[in-house]
Amino acid sequence: MNVTIVVDRYYPHVGGIEQYVRGLSKQLTLDGHQMTVITGPAPDATGAEVTPEAAVIRTPVLEDASPNPQRALDGAGQLARLLEATKPDVVYTNNHASLGAIRGAQIAGLPVVYGCHGWGLMCPSRIRLLKHNGELCEAETGLRACIRCYASGPASRRIKIPGFAKQAVRVRRYVGYHDILNSADARIGVSQLAADMFREQRNTFAIHPGLDLDEYRTVDATGFRERFGIRGDYVLVPGRINPIKGQMDALRAIHETSLDLAIVFAGNVALDPNSRSDTGPYGQAISERAEQLGLSGLVVFTGMLSQPEMAQAYSGAAATVVPSVWAEPFGYVAAESMACGTPVIITRNSGAAELVDDAVGQTVPRQDHVAIARALERVVPASERLGAEARRRAEARLSWPGVARQVLHVLESVSTRSAEVAMVAA
Repeated sequence: MNVTIVVDRYYPHVGGIEQYVRGLSKQLTLDGHQMTVITGPAPDATGAEVTPEAAVIRTPVLEDASPNPQRALDGAGQLARLLEATKPDVVYTNNHASLGAIRGAQIAGLPVVYGCHGWGLMCPSRIRLLKHNGELCEAETGLRACIRCYASGPASRRIKIPGFAKQAVRVRRYVGYHDILNSADARIGVSQLAADMFREQRNTFAIHPGLDLDEYRTVDATGFRERFGIRGDYVLVPGRINPIKGQMDALRAIHETSLDLAIVFAGNVALDPNSRSDTGPYGQAISERAEQLGLSGLVVFTGMLSQPEMAQAYSGAAATVVPSVWAEPFGYVAAESMACGTPVIITRNSGAAELVDDAVGQTVPRQDHVAIARALERVVPASERLGAEARRRAEARLSWPGVARQVLHVLESVSTRSAEVAMVAA
């Protein structure tokens, strides 16, 4: 099968979506399929190149598609020509580039599947479906709901009132974005949580991302412990240092629990390798709160870690805590922890919570540090047993051969359906 994947950015940029596209492309290439990736430019990487997993075409049409999805949509005609040139059986488009790619595929008469990894094309206020009052938005699209959310924001009336007209225009534009996403021949959400956000549920599927289970496995954590001066049991809280990730709840849980645990925060403010140790204002607030609670000696900030370093961090932890406040579409860190043989405590508003039950960790309500503390008291003493089951579950549900087969089934179904329609029309 000839598959063209469209995505905003690709390697050397590194992130969850890039990891997903690379892993899927690599597996489908191994399975004998022809793969092309159309993406935006990168430093010292322009035009066309060939990698082991795919032919890569870089186009300025997708430059800055993440912060400005309208740019990709405006370039739909150019994308149509690029797509036609790759002669795909199906187009699989991901992230904000999808607006232009779906329209481009439709212009070119090609079947197209949309892969949803996040809420960037669903929230006109760009607050990731987390309302100003702290409640979660259930993709309540429409002018009235979004204007009501905008009006509840923290800015003064003097500032907000002149902005209502602009917000109304933005909401209407995003409603149009939703129409485009729902017009794809099929949709794949990285979790059931993501899949449920679509108005069009027919031909909408939930398929969890895959992992390289050779990279994420149980390894010796001695070097990691020595580097950061960690003695005794510790809880790992990985991810971007940001209030939506809920790290403060994990800190308060350590204070609440009866266990003797250190807490290790692995990540930085922007997941930018050029500022590995920058934890930003929220990191400073966590440090100050730790001092108030008498926990300063138990708190470690590692900054951003490489993949091998993260495998060590997971492997040495008694448990990984993923205390997301927002509706997290998936949450790779939970899956990575399970693959490394470490149990997970995760809030139920995360897509990766669909992988977690009492056999591999525990799910807890969002913003409930007491529930996290009680979960730690159950999970940590059984860490070895739960971690072994977590690894088995990762092997069963997250290996790339299995995940790629699920994705390929959707792509083949869409391609076949399109060919049948074309034959009838002829």
